Amino acid sequence: MSFKLHTIVKLDIKIRILTGLHIGTAETAIRIGTLDKPIIRDPIGRIYIPGSTIKGTLRSFMEKKLLLNNQIKDLILMDDDEVFKKYGRSKEEILKNLGWKRSGRFTYYHECEKIDCNVCTIFGRASDKLGVTPTRLYVNDAFIDLSDTVTINMVKDRIYEILGKSEEELEIIRKKFEGKRIYEQIHDDDYIKIIREFPTEVKGENVIDRVTSRANPRFIERLPASVAFRFEMDFHIYEDRDKDLLKNILEELYELNNIPIGGSKSRGYGKIKVETIAIDGKKIEVKDKNSYSIWVNNIVEEIFKGTSS
Repeated sequence: MSFKLHTIVKLDIKIRILTGLHIGTAETAIRIGTLDKPIIRDPIGRIYIPGSTIKGTLRSFMEKKLLLNNQIKDLILMDDDEVFKKYGRSKEEILKNLGWKRSGRFTYYHECEKIDCNVCTIFGRASDKLGVTPTRLYVNDAFIDLSDTVTINMVKDRIYEILGKSEEELEIIRKKFEGKRIYEQIHDDDYIKIIREFPTEVKGENVIDRVTSRANPRFIERLPASVAFRFEMDFHIYEDRDKDLLKNILEELYELNNIPIGGSKSRGYGKIKVETIAIDGKKIEVKDKNSYSIWVNNIVEEIFKGTSS
């Protein structure tokens, strides 16, 4: 089956951290006085959220909804012997045929060969799969948005030390980034200098040995609440069916308001708010779900008005 690319829908999303965020990286060596878990930075020191983290969060949420809508959830929770007694086959074999693979004792991920599978078509599947189709969604890394007033004000007390400029000049610096794509911002010399020195917080935690009551302290670097990030996504349109798939992913973007990202989510880290979404330059402030859903329907209809398969 051949696929012809009709158009690429460009999305620009702004999110804000509501609770401390930790996206981790590995320390190459243990040194006295270093953090146990530093946050991830690129080779020149820019803090970012990997696109794979965002895409994986969206895919995981869609997979969970898929689980809730069929019998697979019950099958996963059944004991292996119970499954074999009931179906005459192993749990792994049944789930594999349905496109589910084990990644932990009770954790599974979905990747199937069905050409009509929404999850696999949107997010992609391995190239050796029989039902392989072009991936629809491409997610880029998210970077701190210095056109945001709240975010840039976090470096107000150190702006002279970083750039040799006064606090009064901070608004001039912010306006320089206003209206620019995030990937234009991040190559600016002032942006790089500011982000290299951007304030983070260190949260001390204790792991308590339940037998000896011994405390094992650890120190986790986090980005503080209120920092704004922006990232871009591309959605590739090949056929009429992609109209519904685009609606699906836009609806999932709203659900990022309810899905923490990064590490230590069960301890309250990584809650975010989706503030604005722009599609091909048309922007909406994301407030209530009803008005957002109306906007999604209207914008998708407009996109597909001139698109034919």
